[in-house]
Amino acid sequence: MTNQVLKLAIATLLLLVLAACASAPSTVPGKTAASPLLQRDILQFILALDSDKDCNQRKLVNTEVIVPPTSANNFTSVERWTLDRCGKPTFYRVTMNPSPQGGTDFRVGPETTTRSPSGASLAMTSLISAAGSGRIDAATTLLDGGANVNEKDSRSGDTPLIRAALNGRSEMVLFLLKRGADAKATNNEGETALTYVGTRCLSPDAAKTLMASATNAKEEINKALLNAATGPHDPVSCPSLVKFFVENGADLNFQSSYGNTALILASMWGHSAVVRFLLSKGANTSLKNKDGKTALDEAKNREIRGILTDGKRGQQ
Repeated sequence: MTNQVLKLAIATLLLLVLAACASAPSTVPGKTAASPLLQRDILQFILALDSDKDCNQRKLVNTEVIVPPTSANNFTSVERWTLDRCGKPTFYRVTMNPSPQGGTDFRVGPETTTRSPSGASLAMTSLISAAGSGRIDAATTLLDGGANVNEKDSRSGDTPLIRAALNGRSEMVLFLLKRGADAKATNNEGETALTYVGTRCLSPDAAKTLMASATNAKEEINKALLNAATGPHDPVSCPSLVKFFVENGADLNFQSSYGNTALILASMWGHSAVVRFLLSKGANTSLKNKDGKTALDEAKNREIRGILTDGKRGQQ
């Protein structure tokens, strides 16, 4: 008797599983980054969220990828799933990202009120991702759908404009400014988008537009000058940006909290074109950082040492 009950229970369970699979199709009408199994899970979640006693006719009618998964956004995919509720479309924002435990995590919510567990809107999370990766098409869709162009990331405090500047997305910076982005907004470090213009060497046009709205342009371009003199360099855009900052009032001899000047940093990183330009404008070769070292002391190679030695002679 016990075996018969067990067999009946197993058969009933199998029927329920098959019914659930039949009610949730393995492929969706449109484009998605979700696997068939994940599609079914997401749809069931949406149907659970969309419970409405006044409407029993609900059908998924479209799926579209807003932000595709790439290495630049940590393989996070943002999609819009459209549900027909008795003839009226209802939009859901679906965000998927790789789980640390394996597989894929997803979050779902109505587009108009979607919130993440941290309280930041999912639309905003994807807007920051689109801004950082330079996806103007995705950013346009998100902003047209109601995303706040100035909302901040819950961890870094970055706005989409700051993230675009930080990642060197010149066209995105100009686009966001036209859409009402606040150039005065700061992140958790107290820095604005203008400060980060030099990190990946944005175009002078983007820098100029940001400067026009800056609260303290002089201080911000001083920091941006240091960033433009530092790190892996584009041989064309970075020297052009350094020149732009200097010609627009940046202090040649401004020192970071560690005492480094643009000349010391350019010397340290071996950026010969920047070193030559700064010397031609009268950068002080005698200034020292907190290690007690000058630009010559920090010179990366023989070429830089030769340029600085000649420049130092010219200043004497």
